[in-house]
Amino acid sequence: MALGALLMAATTLVYANSFSGLFEGDSGLLVAQDLRVRQASPENLALIFSQQYWYPNSDSGVYRPRFT
Repeated sequence: MALGALLMAATTLVYANSFSGLFEGDSGLLVAQDLRVRQASPENLALIFSQQYWYPNSDSGVYRPRFT
C-alpha cells in the first residue's frame, strides 16, 4: 500500500509540469478546436462518422472516426 502511494506520488511529481501545458502541434486543431468532440449529440456523431479527420480545418481525405 505504501509502495503504491510512493509510486503514485513520484509519478505525479515527475509529470507535474505538464498538467498546465497547452496542446502541441496538430493536437490544438484536432482536440481544442474540433467542435465535434465538445458535446455528445446525434449530429456530432454523424459528423464524426461521415467527415474526414481534419474536418472542418482541412480536407486531407483521412478517415479516422475511432480516433476522433
